[in-house]
Amino acid sequence: MSDVLVWGSIMTICMYPFVLIMYAMLKSEATPKKGMYYGVTLTKEQAKAPEIIEISKRYNKQMNRTLLWLLVLPIPALIIPWFSIWFVLWDLWFLYTMVGFFLPFFTANKSMKALKAEKGWQTESEIPVYVELKEAGTLRTVKSSQFLPQCLISLVIFVVTILIGSPKNRVGMGVMQGSLAGVTFLFWVAAIWLDKVRTQVISTNSDVNVNYNRAKKRFWKKLWIACAWMNVGYMAVVLVLIMWDVFPKYFLISSLVYALITTFLALWMLKKQADLEKKYRDKMDIMVADDDDHWLGGMFYYNPKDKHLSVEKRHGMGSGTTINLAKPAAKVLVGLLILVMLPLPLSGVWMVMLEFTPIELRVEENMVIGDHIGEDISIPLHSIKNVELLPERPKMSKHSGVGMETVCKGSFRLKEDKSYCQIFLDPRNDLCLRVETSMEVYYLGGFNDEQTRQVYEMIQGK
Repeated sequence: MSDVLVWGSIMTICMYPFVLIMYAMLKSEATPKKGMYYGVTLTKEQAKAPEIIEISKRYNKQMNRTLLWLLVLPIPALIIPWFSIWFVLWDLWFLYTMVGFFLPFFTANKSMKALKAEKGWQTESEIPVYVELKEAGTLRTVKSSQFLPQCLISLVIFVVTILIGSPKNRVGMGVMQGSLAGVTFLFWVAAIWLDKVRTQVISTNSDVNVNYNRAKKRFWKKLWIACAWMNVGYMAVVLVLIMWDVFPKYFLISSLVYALITTFLALWMLKKQADLEKKYRDKMDIMVADDDDHWLGGMFYYNPKDKHLSVEKRHGMGSGTTINLAKPAAKVLVGLLILVMLPLPLSGVWMVMLEFTPIELRVEENMVIGDHIGEDISIPLHSIKNVELLPERPKMSKHSGVGMETVCKGSFRLKEDKSYCQIFLDPRNDLCLRVETSMEVYYLGGFNDEQTRQVYEMIQGK
Protein backbone atom coordinates (compact mmCIF):
# COMPACT_ATOMS: atom_id res chain seq x y z
CA MET A 1 0.00 0.00 0.00
CA SER A 2 1.46 3.39 -0.99
CA ASP A 3 2.33 6.10 1.53
CA VAL A 4 -0.19 8.39 -0.14
CA LEU A 5 -3.02 5.92 0.40
CA VAL A 6 -1.97 5.18 3.99
CA TRP A 7 -1.48 8.80 5.04
CA GLY A 8 -4.42 10.00 2.96
CA SER A 9 -6.77 7.47 4.54
CA ILE A 10 -5.60 8.28 8.07
CA MET A 11 -5.80 12.06 7.64
CA THR A 12 -9.16 11.85 5.90
CA ILE A 13 -10.61 9.67 8.66
CA CYS A 14 -9.24 12.09 11.28
CA MET A 15 -10.63 15.14 9.47
CA TYR A 16 -14.08 13.78 8.63
CA PRO A 17 -15.25 14.04 12.26
CA PHE A 18 -13.97 17.63 12.38
CA VAL A 19 -15.98 18.40 9.24
CA LEU A 20 -19.11 17.00 10.86
CA ILE A 21 -18.46 18.98 14.06
CA MET A 22 -18.05 22.23 12.12
CA TYR A 23 -21.23 21.48 10.18
CA ALA A 24 -23.20 20.79 13.37
CA MET A 25 -21.88 23.93 15.08
CA LEU A 26 -22.65 26.31 12.21
CA LYS A 27 -25.98 24.64 11.45
CA SER A 28 -27.03 25.26 15.05
CA GLU A 29 -26.22 28.95 14.64
CA ALA A 30 -29.28 29.25 12.41
CA THR A 31 -31.44 28.74 15.50
CA PRO A 32 -32.73 32.11 16.82
CA LYS A 33 -30.96 33.14 20.02
CA LYS A 34 -31.90 36.15 22.11
CA GLY A 35 -33.61 37.83 19.18
CA MET A 36 -30.73 37.19 16.74
CA TYR A 37 -31.14 35.59 13.34
CA TYR A 38 -27.84 34.82 11.60
CA GLY A 39 -26.18 37.47 13.75
CA VAL A 40 -28.83 40.15 13.06
CA THR A 41 -31.25 41.43 15.72
CA LEU A 42 -34.89 41.08 14.73
CA THR A 43 -38.19 40.91 16.51
CA LYS A 44 -40.25 37.72 16.35
CA GLU A 45 -42.76 39.44 14.08
CA GLN A 46 -40.03 40.58 11.66
CA ALA A 47 -38.53 37.10 11.58
CA LYS A 48 -41.80 35.70 10.17
CA ALA A 49 -41.39 37.65 6.91
CA PRO A 50 -41.27 35.47 3.75
CA GLU A 51 -37.87 36.95 2.83
CA ILE A 52 -36.39 35.70 6.11
CA ILE A 53 -37.75 32.22 5.50
CA GLU A 54 -36.22 32.26 2.02
CA ILE A 55 -32.81 33.27 3.42
CA SER A 56 -33.00 30.35 5.85
CA LYS A 57 -33.78 27.93 3.01
CA ARG A 58 -30.79 29.18 1.00
CA TYR A 59 -28.58 28.89 4.06
CA ASN A 60 -29.55 25.26 4.65
CA LYS A 61 -28.95 24.40 0.99
CA GLN A 62 -25.53 26.07 1.01
CA MET A 63 -24.56 24.29 4.24
CA ASN A 64 -25.60 20.90 2.86
CA ARG A 65 -23.76 21.58 -0.40
CA THR A 66 -20.60 22.57 1.48
CA LEU A 67 -20.80 19.43 3.60
CA LEU A 68 -21.14 17.25 0.50
CA TRP A 69 -18.14 18.92 -1.17
CA LEU A 70 -15.96 18.54 1.91
CA LEU A 71 -16.85 14.86 2.26
CA VAL A 72 -16.25 14.06 -1.40
CA LEU A 73 -13.22 16.22 -2.28
CA PRO A 74 -10.51 14.19 -0.48
CA ILE A 75 -11.49 10.88 -2.08
CA PRO A 76 -10.02 11.50 -5.59
CA ALA A 77 -6.79 12.75 -3.97
CA LEU A 78 -6.21 9.27 -2.50
CA ILE A 79 -5.45 7.79 -5.93
CA ILE A 80 -2.73 10.38 -6.73
CA PRO A 81 0.66 8.60 -6.66
CA TRP A 82 2.67 11.69 -5.62
CA PHE A 83 2.82 12.38 -1.91
CA SER A 84 3.59 16.09 -2.32
CA ILE A 85 0.64 16.70 -4.66
CA TRP A 86 -1.63 14.91 -2.21
CA PHE A 87 -0.16 17.03 0.60
CA VAL A 88 -0.95 20.26 -1.27
CA LEU A 89 -4.52 19.14 -1.97
CA TRP A 90 -4.98 18.06 1.63
CA ASP A 91 -3.63 21.44 2.80
CA LEU A 92 -6.19 23.25 0.67
CA TRP A 93 -8.92 20.93 1.87
CA PHE A 94 -7.96 21.59 5.49
CA LEU A 95 -8.07 25.37 4.98
CA TYR A 96 -11.42 25.07 3.20
CA THR A 97 -12.73 23.01 6.12
CA MET A 98 -11.71 25.81 8.50
CA VAL A 99 -13.63 28.50 6.60
CA GLY A 100 -16.06 26.71 4.29
CA PHE A 101 -19.01 26.50 6.68
CA PHE A 102 -18.63 30.14 7.70
CA LEU A 103 -19.23 31.38 4.16
CA PRO A 104 -22.96 30.47 4.07
CA PHE A 105 -23.40 32.11 7.47
CA PHE A 106 -21.66 35.30 6.32
CA THR A 107 -23.83 35.31 3.18
CA ALA A 108 -27.00 34.91 5.24
CA ASN A 109 -25.86 37.66 7.61
CA LYS A 110 -25.22 40.02 4.70
CA SER A 111 -28.64 39.28 3.20
CA MET A 112 -30.30 39.80 6.59
CA LYS A 113 -28.62 43.17 7.10
CA ALA A 114 -29.56 44.31 3.59
CA LEU A 115 -33.19 43.23 4.10
CA LYS A 116 -33.34 44.92 7.50
CA ALA A 117 -32.08 48.20 6.01
CA GLU A 118 -34.46 47.92 3.03
CA LYS A 119 -37.48 47.30 5.27
CA GLY A 120 -36.43 49.96 7.78
CA TRP A 121 -36.65 47.44 10.59
CA GLN A 122 -35.14 48.58 13.84
CA THR A 123 -35.30 47.04 17.25
CA GLU A 124 -35.42 49.32 20.24
CA SER A 125 -32.47 51.68 20.03
CA GLU A 126 -32.01 51.70 23.79
CA ILE A 127 -32.29 48.18 25.15
CA PRO A 128 -31.54 47.89 28.88
CA VAL A 129 -28.31 46.10 29.76
CA TYR A 130 -29.03 43.41 32.35
CA VAL A 131 -26.43 42.18 34.83
CA GLU A 132 -27.16 39.12 36.93
CA LEU A 133 -26.41 39.87 40.60
CA LYS A 134 -27.69 36.66 42.16
CA GLU A 135 -24.63 34.50 42.91
CA ALA A 136 -22.59 36.94 40.79
CA GLY A 137 -18.91 36.05 41.03
CA THR A 138 -19.64 32.90 43.05
CA LEU A 139 -21.11 30.63 40.38
CA ARG A 140 -18.14 28.27 40.10
CA THR A 141 -18.06 24.58 39.22
CA VAL A 142 -14.33 23.92 38.67
CA LYS A 143 -11.75 23.23 41.41
CA SER A 144 -8.03 23.22 40.70
CA SER A 145 -7.68 19.93 42.59
CA GLN A 146 -9.76 18.25 39.87
CA PHE A 147 -6.91 18.75 37.37
CA LEU A 148 -3.93 18.28 39.69
CA PRO A 149 -3.60 14.47 39.16
CA GLN A 150 -3.66 14.79 35.37
CA CYS A 151 -1.02 17.53 35.37
CA LEU A 152 1.29 15.66 37.75
CA ILE A 153 1.00 12.39 35.80
CA SER A 154 1.73 14.27 32.55
CA LEU A 155 4.92 15.71 34.05
CA VAL A 156 6.00 12.28 35.33
CA ILE A 157 5.46 10.70 31.89
CA PHE A 158 7.41 13.55 30.28
CA VAL A 159 10.39 13.05 32.63
CA VAL A 160 10.35 9.25 32.21
CA THR A 161 10.29 9.64 28.42
CA ILE A 162 13.46 11.73 28.54
CA LEU A 163 15.20 9.36 30.96
CA ILE A 164 14.53 6.17 28.97
CA GLY A 165 14.93 7.68 25.49
CA SER A 166 17.93 6.76 23.38
CA PRO A 167 20.32 9.55 22.34
CA LYS A 168 18.87 9.35 18.83
CA ASN A 169 15.27 10.03 19.78
CA ARG A 170 15.48 11.67 23.21
CA VAL A 171 15.05 15.20 21.91
CA GLY A 172 12.24 14.40 19.47
CA MET A 173 10.25 12.27 21.90
CA GLY A 174 10.90 14.76 24.70
CA VAL A 175 9.54 17.64 22.64
CA MET A 176 6.48 15.60 21.69
CA GLN A 177 5.69 14.48 25.24
CA GLY A 178 6.47 17.94 26.60
CA SER A 179 4.01 19.46 24.15
CA LEU A 180 1.34 16.95 25.16
CA ALA A 181 1.98 17.71 28.83
CA GLY A 182 1.49 21.37 28.00
CA VAL A 183 -1.86 20.49 26.42
CA THR A 184 -2.96 18.91 29.73
CA PHE A 185 -2.17 22.17 31.51
CA LEU A 186 -4.02 24.10 28.81
CA PHE A 187 -7.15 22.08 29.52
CA TRP A 188 -6.81 23.12 33.17
CA VAL A 189 -6.36 26.79 32.25
CA ALA A 190 -9.30 26.66 29.81
CA ALA A 191 -11.54 25.11 32.45
CA ILE A 192 -10.66 27.76 35.05
CA TRP A 193 -10.99 30.60 32.53
CA LEU A 194 -14.41 29.55 31.20
CA ASP A 195 -15.63 28.87 34.72
CA LYS A 196 -14.90 32.50 35.64
CA VAL A 197 -16.86 33.93 32.71
CA ARG A 198 -19.57 36.20 34.00
CA THR A 199 -23.10 34.89 34.27
CA GLN A 200 -24.88 35.13 30.92
CA VAL A 201 -28.24 36.88 31.22
CA ILE A 202 -30.96 35.23 29.13
CA SER A 203 -33.99 36.07 31.28
CA THR A 204 -35.38 38.62 33.69
CA ASN A 205 -35.77 35.73 36.11
CA SER A 206 -32.57 35.31 38.16
CA ASP A 207 -33.23 31.65 38.92
CA VAL A 208 -33.41 30.91 35.19
CA ASN A 209 -30.07 32.65 34.60
CA VAL A 210 -28.33 30.86 37.47
CA ASN A 211 -29.64 27.39 36.57
CA TYR A 212 -28.87 27.88 32.87
CA ASN A 213 -25.30 29.02 33.49
CA ARG A 214 -24.62 26.40 36.17
CA ALA A 215 -25.73 23.59 33.83
CA LYS A 216 -23.63 24.97 30.99
CA LYS A 217 -20.52 25.32 33.15
CA ARG A 218 -20.92 21.79 34.45
CA PHE A 219 -21.01 20.45 30.89
CA TRP A 220 -17.78 22.30 30.11
CA LYS A 221 -16.14 21.09 33.31
CA LYS A 222 -16.90 17.47 32.46
CA LEU A 223 -15.54 18.00 28.94
CA TRP A 224 -12.25 19.53 30.11
CA ILE A 225 -11.70 16.85 32.76
CA ALA A 226 -12.38 14.10 30.21
CA CYS A 227 -10.02 15.73 27.70
CA ALA A 228 -7.28 16.05 30.32
CA TRP A 229 -7.52 12.36 31.28
CA MET A 230 -7.66 11.35 27.62
CA ASN A 231 -4.49 13.35 26.95
CA VAL A 232 -2.76 11.63 29.87
CA GLY A 233 -3.82 8.27 28.44
CA TYR A 234 -2.41 9.21 25.04
CA MET A 235 0.91 10.21 26.63
CA ALA A 236 1.01 6.88 28.48
CA VAL A 237 0.41 4.97 25.25
CA VAL A 238 3.23 6.88 23.53
CA LEU A 239 5.53 6.03 26.44
CA VAL A 240 4.65 2.34 26.21
CA LEU A 241 5.29 2.36 22.44
CA ILE A 242 8.71 3.88 23.06
CA MET A 243 9.55 1.36 25.81
CA TRP A 244 8.44 -1.59 23.65
CA ASP A 245 10.31 -0.13 20.67
CA VAL A 246 7.22 -0.22 18.42
CA PHE A 247 6.59 3.53 18.20
CA PRO A 248 6.67 3.89 14.37
CA LYS A 249 4.41 0.88 13.90
CA TYR A 250 1.54 1.80 16.20
CA PHE A 251 1.81 5.56 16.63
CA LEU A 252 -0.55 6.40 13.75
CA ILE A 253 -3.16 3.94 15.01
CA SER A 254 -2.95 5.44 18.51
CA SER A 255 -3.27 8.94 17.10
CA LEU A 256 -6.34 7.90 15.10
CA VAL A 257 -8.02 6.50 18.22
CA TYR A 258 -7.14 9.73 20.07
CA ALA A 259 -8.73 11.80 17.29
CA LEU A 260 -11.89 9.69 17.27
CA ILE A 261 -12.33 9.99 21.05
CA THR A 262 -11.82 13.75 20.80
CA THR A 263 -14.50 13.87 18.13
CA PHE A 264 -16.90 11.89 20.30
CA LEU A 265 -16.36 14.28 23.21
CA ALA A 266 -16.92 17.33 20.99
CA LEU A 267 -20.12 15.86 19.53
CA TRP A 268 -21.29 15.00 23.04
CA MET A 269 -20.75 18.61 24.08
CA LEU A 270 -22.65 19.88 21.03
CA LYS A 271 -25.56 17.58 21.85
CA LYS A 272 -25.66 18.72 25.48
CA GLN A 273 -25.45 22.35 24.39
CA ALA A 274 -28.28 21.94 21.88
CA ASP A 275 -30.47 20.16 24.45
CA LEU A 276 -29.86 22.93 27.00
CA GLU A 277 -30.66 25.69 24.51
CA LYS A 278 -33.85 23.89 23.51
CA LYS A 279 -34.88 23.47 27.16
CA TYR A 280 -34.45 27.18 27.95
CA ARG A 281 -35.54 28.62 24.58
CA ASP A 282 -38.99 29.66 25.78
CA LYS A 283 -37.50 31.28 28.88
CA MET A 284 -35.16 33.58 26.96
CA ASP A 285 -36.99 36.91 27.13
CA ILE A 286 -34.06 39.33 26.80
CA MET A 287 -32.80 40.70 23.51
CA VAL A 288 -29.29 41.96 22.83
CA ALA A 289 -28.66 45.54 21.83
CA ASP A 290 -29.05 46.41 18.15
CA ASP A 291 -25.36 46.89 17.32
CA ASP A 292 -25.28 44.74 14.18
CA ASP A 293 -22.97 47.16 12.39
CA HIS A 294 -20.22 46.36 14.88
CA TRP A 295 -20.39 42.61 14.18
CA LEU A 296 -18.52 41.67 11.00
CA GLY A 297 -20.31 38.78 9.38
CA GLY A 298 -22.41 38.52 12.53
CA MET A 299 -19.55 36.86 14.42
CA PHE A 300 -16.54 39.16 14.77
CA TYR A 301 -16.83 42.24 16.95
CA TYR A 302 -15.15 45.47 15.75
CA ASN A 303 -15.93 48.69 17.59
CA PRO A 304 -13.19 51.33 18.02
CA LYS A 305 -15.43 53.31 20.39
CA ASP A 306 -15.81 50.40 22.80
CA LYS A 307 -13.03 50.57 25.40
CA HIS A 308 -13.42 46.90 26.35
CA LEU A 309 -11.09 44.28 24.86
CA SER A 310 -13.57 41.45 25.48
CA VAL A 311 -17.33 41.43 25.02
CA GLU A 312 -20.03 38.81 25.38
CA LYS A 313 -20.04 36.74 22.22
CA ARG A 314 -23.14 36.23 20.13
CA HIS A 315 -22.35 32.80 18.76
CA GLY A 316 -20.40 29.65 19.42
CA MET A 317 -20.32 26.79 21.90
CA GLY A 318 -21.05 27.84 25.42
CA SER A 319 -21.30 31.21 27.08
CA GLY A 320 -18.26 33.39 27.12
CA THR A 321 -16.57 36.33 25.53
CA THR A 322 -14.91 37.30 22.30
CA ILE A 323 -12.35 40.00 21.59
CA ASN A 324 -12.86 43.46 20.15
CA LEU A 325 -10.85 43.33 16.92
CA ALA A 326 -10.48 47.11 16.95
CA LYS A 327 -8.07 46.92 19.90
CA PRO A 328 -4.27 46.71 19.32
CA ALA A 329 -3.94 43.53 21.39
CA ALA A 330 -6.60 41.83 19.26
CA LYS A 331 -4.85 42.91 16.05
CA VAL A 332 -1.59 41.41 17.31
CA LEU A 333 -3.42 38.16 18.12
CA VAL A 334 -4.98 38.03 14.64
CA GLY A 335 -1.58 38.71 13.10
CA LEU A 336 -0.05 35.82 15.03
CA LEU A 337 -2.88 33.55 13.90
CA ILE A 338 -2.22 34.47 10.27
CA LEU A 339 1.48 33.74 10.75
CA VAL A 340 0.59 30.32 12.15
CA MET A 341 -1.73 29.50 9.23
CA LEU A 342 0.53 30.94 6.50
CA PRO A 343 3.08 28.07 6.54
CA LEU A 344 0.38 25.56 5.54
CA PRO A 345 0.26 26.42 1.81
CA LEU A 346 3.99 27.22 1.80
CA SER A 347 4.77 23.79 3.25
CA GLY A 348 2.91 22.25 0.32
CA VAL A 349 5.16 24.07 -2.14
CA TRP A 350 8.19 22.84 -0.20
CA MET A 351 6.93 19.25 -0.35
CA VAL A 352 6.55 19.48 -4.13
CA MET A 353 10.13 20.73 -4.42
CA LEU A 354 11.36 17.85 -2.24
CA GLU A 355 9.60 15.19 -4.30
CA PHE A 356 10.30 16.46 -7.80
CA THR A 357 13.85 17.83 -7.45
CA PRO A 358 16.32 15.10 -8.52
CA ILE A 359 19.19 14.19 -6.19
CA GLU A 360 22.85 14.23 -7.21
CA LEU A 361 25.77 12.28 -5.76
CA ARG A 362 29.33 13.27 -6.73
CA VAL A 363 32.95 13.31 -5.61
CA GLU A 364 34.46 16.78 -5.51
CA GLU A 365 37.61 18.13 -3.83
CA ASN A 366 38.19 14.96 -1.79
CA MET A 367 34.59 15.00 -0.56
CA VAL A 368 31.57 12.81 -1.27
CA ILE A 369 28.74 15.29 -1.71
CA GLY A 370 25.00 14.67 -1.90
CA ASP A 371 22.91 17.55 -3.28
CA HIS A 372 19.15 17.91 -3.09
CA ILE A 373 17.81 21.47 -2.75
CA GLY A 374 21.13 22.30 -1.14
CA GLU A 375 23.97 20.17 0.19
CA ASP A 376 22.67 17.36 2.41
CA ILE A 377 25.64 14.98 2.63
CA SER A 378 29.31 15.91 2.89
CA ILE A 379 31.81 13.12 3.73
CA PRO A 380 35.60 13.64 3.61
CA LEU A 381 37.22 10.84 1.63
CA HIS A 382 39.96 10.36 4.25
CA SER A 383 37.28 9.53 6.87
CA ILE A 384 35.89 6.60 4.86
CA LYS A 385 36.95 3.26 6.36
CA ASN A 386 35.03 1.02 3.99
CA VAL A 387 32.74 1.32 0.95
CA GLU A 388 30.55 -1.34 -0.68
CA LEU A 389 28.38 -1.34 -3.79
CA LEU A 390 25.16 -3.13 -2.91
CA PRO A 391 22.72 -4.55 -5.49
CA GLU A 392 19.82 -3.30 -3.38
CA ARG A 393 19.35 -1.24 -0.25
CA PRO A 394 18.55 -3.07 3.00
CA LYS A 395 15.14 -2.78 4.59
CA MET A 396 14.89 0.23 6.86
CA SER A 397 12.38 2.64 8.37
CA LYS A 398 12.56 6.41 8.69
CA HIS A 399 13.48 7.86 12.05
CA SER A 400 13.73 11.50 10.99
CA GLY A 401 14.06 13.24 7.64
CA VAL A 402 12.36 12.65 4.30
CA GLY A 403 10.92 9.36 3.08
CA MET A 404 9.21 9.76 -0.30
CA GLU A 405 8.83 7.64 -3.42
CA THR A 406 11.53 9.70 -5.17
CA VAL A 407 13.93 10.62 -2.36
CA CYS A 408 14.94 9.31 1.04
CA LYS A 409 17.32 11.26 3.22
CA GLY A 410 17.97 11.69 6.92
CA SER A 411 18.25 9.28 9.83
CA PHE A 412 16.87 5.78 9.19
CA ARG A 413 16.79 2.57 11.20
CA LEU A 414 17.86 -0.77 9.75
CA LYS A 415 15.33 -3.57 10.15
CA GLU A 416 18.01 -6.26 10.48
CA ASP A 417 20.10 -5.10 13.45
CA LYS A 418 18.00 -2.11 14.68
CA SER A 419 20.98 0.21 14.20
CA TYR A 420 20.71 3.78 12.88
CA CYS A 421 22.27 5.11 9.70
CA GLN A 422 22.28 8.18 7.49
CA ILE A 423 20.64 7.76 4.09
CA PHE A 424 20.67 9.78 0.88
CA LEU A 425 19.28 8.06 -2.23
CA ASP A 426 16.46 7.65 -4.72
CA PRO A 427 14.53 4.51 -3.62
CA ARG A 428 13.42 3.82 -7.19
CA ASN A 429 16.98 2.80 -8.13
CA ASP A 430 18.56 -0.58 -7.45
CA LEU A 431 22.20 0.12 -6.57
CA CYS A 432 23.34 1.91 -3.43
CA LEU A 433 26.60 2.51 -1.59
CA ARG A 434 27.30 1.50 1.98
CA VAL A 435 29.86 3.95 3.27
CA GLU A 436 31.32 3.41 6.73
CA THR A 437 33.23 6.08 8.64
CA SER A 438 34.47 6.17 12.21
CA MET A 439 31.35 8.12 13.20
CA GLU A 440 28.48 7.02 10.95
CA VAL A 441 27.24 4.48 8.44
CA TYR A 442 25.79 5.94 5.24
CA TYR A 443 23.67 4.44 2.46
CA LEU A 444 24.05 6.63 -0.61
CA GLY A 445 22.72 6.68 -4.14
CA GLY A 446 22.75 9.01 -7.11
CA PHE A 447 20.25 10.18 -9.68
CA ASN A 448 20.41 6.74 -11.30
CA ASP A 449 22.38 3.51 -10.95
CA GLU A 450 25.06 4.72 -13.36
CA GLN A 451 25.82 7.77 -11.23
CA THR A 452 25.97 5.57 -8.12
CA ARG A 453 28.43 3.22 -9.83
CA GLN A 454 30.61 6.14 -10.99
CA VAL A 455 30.85 7.55 -7.46
CA TYR A 456 31.79 4.11 -6.14
CA GLU A 457 34.61 3.79 -8.67
CA MET A 458 35.88 7.29 -7.87
CA ILE A 459 35.98 6.51 -4.15
CA GLN A 460 37.80 3.26 -4.86
CA GLY A 461 40.26 5.14 -7.07
CA LYS A 462 41.11 7.60 -4.33
